[in-house]
Amino acid sequence: MTAQLPGKTRRKTRIGLVAGGLGTYWPQFPDLLPQLQESARYVSQRFQDMDAEVTDAGFISDAQEGAVAAEQLRKADCDLIVLFLTTYLTASMVLPIAQRSNTPILVIDLQPTEKMDHANFGTGEWLAYCGQCPVPEIGNTFRRAGIPFRSVSGWLRQESAWERIGQWIRAAHVRAALRHARHGLMGHLYPGMLDVSTDLTLLPATFGSHVEVLEFDDLRVRVEKVTDTEVSDRMRLVREIFTLDGTVDENDFAWGAKVSVGLDRLVEDFDLDSLAYYHRGLDGEQHERLGAGMILGASLLTARGIPASGEYELRTTVAQLATQVVGAGGSFCELQALNFEDDVVEMGHDGPAHLAVGSREPRRLRPRPGRLGRRLERVRCRPPLVAVAGPPRGRLPRRRRIAGDRFHPGLTTRGYGDPPCTLWRLTVTDRRGRPDTELVVTTVGPAGGHAHIHCAGEIDETTAPLLAAAIEAAAPASTRIEINLAEVEFIDSSGISTLVRHCSDDYDLALVDIPAHVLRLLEITGLTDLFAP
Repeated sequence: MTAQLPGKTRRKTRIGLVAGGLGTYWPQFPDLLPQLQESARYVSQRFQDMDAEVTDAGFISDAQEGAVAAEQLRKADCDLIVLFLTTYLTASMVLPIAQRSNTPILVIDLQPTEKMDHANFGTGEWLAYCGQCPVPEIGNTFRRAGIPFRSVSGWLRQESAWERIGQWIRAAHVRAALRHARHGLMGHLYPGMLDVSTDLTLLPATFGSHVEVLEFDDLRVRVEKVTDTEVSDRMRLVREIFTLDGTVDENDFAWGAKVSVGLDRLVEDFDLDSLAYYHRGLDGEQHERLGAGMILGASLLTARGIPASGEYELRTTVAQLATQVVGAGGSFCELQALNFEDDVVEMGHDGPAHLAVGSREPRRLRPRPGRLGRRLERVRCRPPLVAVAGPPRGRLPRRRRIAGDRFHPGLTTRGYGDPPCTLWRLTVTDRRGRPDTELVVTTVGPAGGHAHIHCAGEIDETTAPLLAAAIEAAAPASTRIEINLAEVEFIDSSGISTLVRHCSDDYDLALVDIPAHVLRLLEITGLTDLFAP
């Protein structure tokens, strides 16, 4: 399929990287700087191996070097800047980098190994494990300066930490695509669809994208120049990709192929990254016929990574572009039916489809009456089933799915006695469907104003919304919420932030059975007393 439908080449995502530590230490501990620089080289190489263009501003030791790095990264026009904290450093060293770039910031602190050898380490070796130390200082400074940031903690060769970093790199891919995207908008609003109307100023103001307003005449003049040979070639290509239904009219098929070639030229001439369109037309006039012939070409464009959608759905093409960039694909569709027996939401549309969404043959092309006229537009792709469970909150990273295979979301059972027990499970899988991150939350109560929440697994940016939902479900009837963290294997800043955000004057929020690694984070951030039992 790649050879048949070559994808669109876009500007590579640009990642800025700078590592640093406080230069005051170097004369006192001569072996420290070389060790930290070696860690910085390892981190730099990991980023170089990612699908991005990396600008490495090197290793900074004071505010002056930080200013030089800030200017270098400003000129690089980065989509994401990564600050690698190798040991303690002052916020003044990195604030200019964040201020001048106007770019999202990811703070990473990756210590050399899983734990420090307290029995044998001196101060110099200890300092190499102090990358977490400046995180609260930098975080508070950034918040005061109004600079959004995220952070990842871990150790240098911890693959789960690198996977979380990779999620932010994939988010940067989306930002890069949207910043430089050229969205085509052709025709007019579908009559009566009030929510479809999009503010053409808001899109470039938010993302930096450009909206190219097009007329169907821009397509018409290009379709008129398509030759019979080009039509035959396009029909041959379509037969290689689709299974044609026996009811397909050859003239309709040829017209759809001709419009498809014209669409390709339109996209190329205007350098479009996406296209949304609609034209109602009257009495079979030429523009109506063009609109009715769009589906085949729009589906082929979408398969090439240039998402297209009908009904003037600019919002949909923006979302499709985002999912396309992270490798998931996205198809123009709408809610159709709910399967309550299997907990499946069925979605589809009689418009352009994303061929990559289909998991099996056949992809069938057949004629279908549209809202106006006869269209060669029904592209049937049977998608892979994705089971969805868990609270309807939070955002998922690239190509990840929420799958619930044991517990239903919010399933309340009284088989465990009274008060009832509510079980929630969230499993985040990798691209191959293998479990990657999992959190199981069990809520007992509320009863007598007390609710008990037990967490087992990992709490990070993908699973923290599940914990938030459990707290919010218990809060209205509770004067005290006790959260047991005994089986929490990992928690990062997203989990800590979720706990802090849900502190309230309406109820006491207490943490019990806190494992050592969680307690250490609470002590570093000064939050121990806030969650005291």
